[in-house]
Amino acid sequence: MTKSQVLPKNGRLLAIDFGERRFGIAVTDPLQITAQARETLQVREWREAIPRIKAIIEELQVKGVVVGLPVSLSGNEGMMAERVREFADMLQRDTQLPVILWDERLTSLQAERTLREFSLKPSQHKDKVDRLAAYFLLRNFLDSQQRGS
Repeated sequence: MTKSQVLPKNGRLLAIDFGERRFGIAVTDPLQITAQARETLQVREWREAIPRIKAIIEELQVKGVVVGLPVSLSGNEGMMAERVREFADMLQRDTQLPVILWDERLTSLQAERTLREFSLKPSQHKDKVDRLAAYFLLRNFLDSQQRGS
């Protein structure tokens, strides 16, 4: 996946599950050992999320950002991936933090499966799906770093 920037090995990382109207947010601890689903931001238009994300970054003293890149199972990128790239570029410019794009394939499916395990209907808990998807995105990233890939 796109790894043109390198994220610091220490300090909190923030993960974002990008959506047109909902953004799932997850964060690591300062040592980057654990990931926690944090919240879901609801917006009318995706650009509105940037100031709110900047506020979270400042509050938590985040040192780097992982943004989920929607890629089809065949590995192709569509129109949503273009928006995510534009969003990631804007976020990097506005925060001056390293921002990387990370393959988010199957993270929403993992989130929906987790909700079903707790007898919750994903269609009735979309905010939870988004924040759990951000959690799985961040967990996948952390696991890959531990493996050294």
